[in-house]
Amino acid sequence: ASGTLSCQQTEAGWIQMDFPADPPSLEVANLPSSALLAAALGIPESAIFARGRGRFDLLCEVEPKAFDQLKPDQASLAAFECRGVCVTTAGCTGSCDEERAGCSRGVTIDFRSRFFAPRAGIPEDPVTGSAHCMLAPYWVQKLRGTKDDGELVGFQASGRGGVVKCCLSDPT
Repeated sequence: ASGTLSCQQTEAGWIQMDFPADPPSLEVANLPSSALLAAALGIPESAIFARGRGRFDLLCEVEPKAFDQLKPDQASLAAFECRGVCVTTAGCTGSCDEERAGCSRGVTIDFRSRFFAPRAGIPEDPVTGSAHCMLAPYWVQKLRGTKDDGELVGFQASGRGGVVKCCLSDPT
């Protein structure tokens, strides 16, 4: 349980929430293999760049082209010992999500994600705040040198979709 979560609207119109960071460990022995993850996501194994685990969820970074072609198998995803599987990729430019993420209106998207939690009865969550607890520290590390202020913008590419601005209070 997260406890009490407070929200406030910023002057820029964003809804601001304060969540704890959950940096994923990429050196966990009990991760599903790349082959199993690839099969569950309907993509080639060679498209998986990284795998990790946060407190509750798996993280899987894939190449952008594979992200655009995900065909998740809910039964296979439900077999993994975790609350959910968060799939992520860099950027948005040139992707199938470019227009709806707002890139044509000047929004810079640092990463995209999708979150599947069939074990919890959620085939795909539209916009997952808790997944961004893991995504923000992951992408701040990956983008070190270009995002040292700890501010990132992600697009959760579910059917509904949503832009999530993340700010780590301590990006080191």
